Amino acid sequence: MRTFTPEDYVPIFKNFGIGLVVRLNKKAYEESRFIKHGIKHLDLYFLDGSTPTDEIINNFLDQTEKEKSAVAVHCKVFFTNLTCFNFIFSYKIK
Repeated sequence: MRTFTPEDYVPIFKNFGIGLVVRLNKKAYEESRFIKHGIKHLDLYFLDGSTPTDEIINNFLDQTEKEKSAVAVHCKVFFTNLTCFNFIFSYKIK
């Protein structure tokens, strides 16, 4: 199985107009690998399967609402942290 690097994702993200990457899991790559290509990066780590703090939720909402381009959000386990933020954002824009 191939492991994709930030450099693999940069052209894909650029093609889709993504200007911000939000990482919800522990650091596994240097955020500068996106930043040097003009893609902003935000770390909002919290334990997988746990509840994010109000500070993390508010930071996520503030940053994504300010962002003019598309946002890519990722975590290590899709069904927990990422699902939580999809729900929070969907509820907020309702």
